[in-house]
Amino acid sequence: MNWHEIGLSRDKNVFGGKIKVKAPMEKTQIECVAELISRPKGTTSFQIIIGAGTVSPHARLAELKAQGWNIFKVKVEGKKHHTYFGTKP
Repeated sequence: MNWHEIGLSRDKNVFGGKIKVKAPMEKTQIECVAELISRPKGTTSFQIIIGAGTVSPHARLAELKAQGWNIFKVKVEGKKHHTYFGTKP
């Protein structure tokens, strides 16, 4: 028995609703993070999570450091998080 025989299709779920298909990523996570930290206002780790679609923003920053990027962080006054800035090698 395959999914055609039981009445399913590629774009419908079991209840007949349409299945949402995400578009493929145009940029890699590293490219997205590089773009975010290159901005004049920098970026926070939360913005990296949302913008790059990663659950490990500090690992992506470490990968950029390994590629030779100069990355530094500035503590946000009155908060517990930092803003990250970076320059290309």
